[in-house]
Amino acid sequence: MNTARVWTSKLKGFNLSVAKDVRFWRRNKKAVLVIAGFILGLIIVHILIVSPIVEQVREFRARLAQERQVAEKYRKKLSESEQLKDRLAKSHQELEAIKSKLFPSNDPYQFASKLEEALSTGDRKDVVIKSYQITSSRELGLYQEVQYSFSLDANIYGLSQFLSWLSNYPTSVRAGEVNIRYAPKGGKDSSTDLIINLNLTVLMQKKG
Repeated sequence: MNTARVWTSKLKGFNLSVAKDVRFWRRNKKAVLVIAGFILGLIIVHILIVSPIVEQVREFRARLAQERQVAEKYRKKLSESEQLKDRLAKSHQELEAIKSKLFPSNDPYQFASKLEEALSTGDRKDVVIKSYQITSSRELGLYQEVQYSFSLDANIYGLSQFLSWLSNYPTSVRAGEVNIRYAPKGGKDSSTDLIINLNLTVLMQKKG
């Protein structure tokens, strides 16, 4: 008997709870629908608007990173190009400096003529070219190297002045082997008492 009462009491409580839930649903139906609609709207907005924007941002960032890599490569290439340009400019300057030191002719006999002309100026003939010969001539890249063998009559003063003149000559002239013999000739008009055999190497313009 007691068991039947207990179950009856539970059924009454359950029915009251259900009734309360139904009444709650009826009273708050609009609010629940509004909340559900708001949540549904958020989902739709996320699917239709937010997700595409997020995807576009992701693609933009990937494209931006790729473009930065390309820009960095071009920057390196530009830097290498500037360095190459500087090296070319430096090489051009060095080439012009070399050209400025070359004898301004490709005819070896013109240098010997210029040398004779320079030594023949003035009243005193302290250095006299007795003879010369071209012993070798070879092309070295942008210029040619010509070697001479000179036979000179001079005195010590003239020899000193001649070597000083060669060292200050504007073109590339290098003195090689020098052989000096003392051989006084005598006579009041003689001012040379040295016989000199001198080898010179001259850089001049390339033939052709």
